[in-house]
Amino acid sequence: CGAAAAWRFGPPSNVTAEVSPNLPKYDVRRIGIIAFANQSSAPDAGVRVANLFFHELEAHHRFEVTPPLLPDEATALAFTRTAQAGPEEERPDRLRRFVRQWLGWMWPSASQASGATDHGQPQARPGSAPQPATPPDAVLTGVITRYEERRGSALAVDRPASVAYDAYLISTSDGEMLWQVRFDETQKPLLDNLLLAGRFLQGGGVWQTSDTLTRIGLERVIETFPGIAPGALP
Repeated sequence: CGAAAAWRFGPPSNVTAEVSPNLPKYDVRRIGIIAFANQSSAPDAGVRVANLFFHELEAHHRFEVTPPLLPDEATALAFTRTAQAGPEEERPDRLRRFVRQWLGWMWPSASQASGATDHGQPQARPGSAPQPATPPDAVLTGVITRYEERRGSALAVDRPASVAYDAYLISTSDGEMLWQVRFDETQKPLLDNLLLAGRFLQGGGVWQTSDTLTRIGLERVIETFPGIAPGALP
């Protein structure tokens, strides 16, 4: 009971993560990042969030991480349409299949799904950016569902910054979903919850931009990441 009570007094993490029970079977050393599918009104949010993930993971020195690969325009559009199609609960599996197909184009010898397409799924095509000579062990990508900039100034806002996204770590060997996380946060006034004081000061003690809100929140997201989360990987 004491532990449960202590938990209620903590600030909300705004992070929900799930790790595959099969994770110990995978040796994840190299991670490729693909620009996130973007459903928000911010035109470059998918690239910005992917870059933030790259820098945060690189700073931990746990993995060999490649800078975000940028799919060509047609592939990026197909990726976003795949994310939007059908029930939300089926989205991880749709994106997993799409990413495997895309990897088959990038590294044909490394994917059993090379060149294969699911019936009714958009065709994935290679990106225009150069890629590593050897495929990564896993790919990190996701979907931006909200990326709203604050409306106002650092000292006073009519609308605070608000960000929501889902991120996925997918094995390149068999398409297993190794880790998935949801981040959903809207900055609150400090007086609404004094437990957020540390987070408020971390952002400069002002109303944050959407990028700052994402960057600060990413520290909590990465705490759940395989190989960084305690006991997640050997």
